Amino acid sequence: MALIRRSVWAAVALCAVFVSGAQAESVWDAMRAPGSVVVLRHSYAPGGFDPPDARLEDCSSQRNLDENGRAQAARIGEAFRKNAIAVGKVLSSPRCRCLDTARLAFGSVVTDLTGLNIRMGEFVVLRRAPDGTHALAGQFYVE
Repeated sequence: MALIRRSVWAAVALCAVFVSGAQAESVWDAMRAPGSVVVLRHSYAPGGFDPPDARLEDCSSQRNLDENGRAQAARIGEAFRKNAIAVGKVLSSPRCRCLDTARLAFGSVVTDLTGLNIRMGEFVVLRRAPDGTHALAGQFYVE
């Protein structure tokens, strides 16, 4: 999850979207608007899921970005810079592939949301406080 200066919320996971030139321009314009929040999925990481014994504190136990994923993350950052998207706070899932994508795309502005260990199928609501921080407002898991 990532917040741009006007709020880019990356997070958790970075997503590549393929759109026409006209659609792409309107997306970039929308990202420049005050208050915009952008949600990105992590770059390419081969495989479908982490192994059952994956541990957050050990990147070698997780599914990680490959060379294509690292290059894709760099291109995402280049596209944001080329299109003059001001990136503020970047929030990320604690998975290494997500943190790596955010760091490669946006630099050292990554904040780890390790306290939010979100399972697949779980909804999490964050509420913005007056000081600009985000706090967990609720969670709901769908079986």
